[in-house]
Amino acid sequence: ECSSTLCKDVECQNGGTCVTDTVDTYICLCQLGKIGKHCEQEVTVHIPSFNGTSYLTYPGFGNTKLSYLEIEVVFRPKSTDGLIIYDALKTDTTGDFVSLSMSNGYLEFRFDCGTGPAIVRSINKVDLDEWHTAVISRTGLEGILELDSLPAVRDKAEGAFTQTSFKTDLYIGGHSNWDEVAKYASIKSSFVGDIQKVVVNDRLIDLVEDALTGVNIDNADHPCIGSPCLYNGECIPHHDVYMCDCHIGYNASNCEKEILFPDDATEIKFLGRSYVQMTHPDILK
Repeated sequence: ECSSTLCKDVECQNGGTCVTDTVDTYICLCQLGKIGKHCEQEVTVHIPSFNGTSYLTYPGFGNTKLSYLEIEVVFRPKSTDGLIIYDALKTDTTGDFVSLSMSNGYLEFRFDCGTGPAIVRSINKVDLDEWHTAVISRTGLEGILELDSLPAVRDKAEGAFTQTSFKTDLYIGGHSNWDEVAKYASIKSSFVGDIQKVVVNDRLIDLVEDALTGVNIDNADHPCIGSPCLYNGECIPHHDVYMCDCHIGYNASNCEKEILFPDDATEIKFLGRSYVQMTHPDILK
C-alpha cells in the first residue's frame, strides 16, 4: 500500500511499464530493443543479457515433445540463483513442466510428467562469470544433465506417466508472473547473466528474431557486439571467441580478404563451414 502511488508520476517511454521494485523504488519493464531507466535508449540485441528483471518468450513446446526433449544452452551466470528455461502445461502451479535454473550455485534440471518431479542437479557448483555449455534431456521418466566436461547426472520422475504436454509460452531468463510457475520448479527469481545459444531437439532458436516478447534485454559483453566481421559478415559467437561467416567474395578470419573469381572459374573450394545456395530458375526445376 505504501508504494501504490509510486508509478503515478513515472513515464516509461517506448511502451515500457512501470512496476514497484521495493517500497520506495520502481523499475521500468522495457520492451525488446529498448533499455535505460525509462526505456529511453534503443539497442540492437545480438547476445541477450539478463539483469534479474528480464525474460524472453517464445512459442511453447505444445504436444511436440511428449516423450523426448533435449535442450542445449550456452550461458554465463552472474548470480547463484535464477530461472534459465521454463515451459509448462498449466498456469495454476500444478501439472507438467520442464525447467533449468541456477539454484544456490548449482545448475538444476527439473521436470514433471504429472505425477511428481525429477530433480537433476550438477555435481559441482557452477563458476560465475564464465561461459558454460549444458545439455539437458528427458526420455520418458528419465532425465539427464550434462554440464561442460563433467560426468552426466541422472534421475527419474515419480509415478507412471511418461509423457509431458505444454500449453504455455516458452520462457528464457525469467518469467512474467511467478504466481503461475509450477511449485515443484522451486524457483522465484530471474536469471542474471548472458545466454548465447539455445538448441531444442537439434533446432537452433534465434534468441532475438524468434522471440515473441522480451523485457529488459541488453547486450552481453562479447566481441561480436563490436561487429568484427567486415562486409556484412555474420559473427558466430562461441563462448568468449567468435567466427565469421563471410559472404561470397570475402574470406579470412574477419572477412577482410577480398576474393576475385576469374571469369573462367569453374571450381570452388569449401572450408568446412561453407555452402553455396543455387537460386537460378533452371536449377530449381
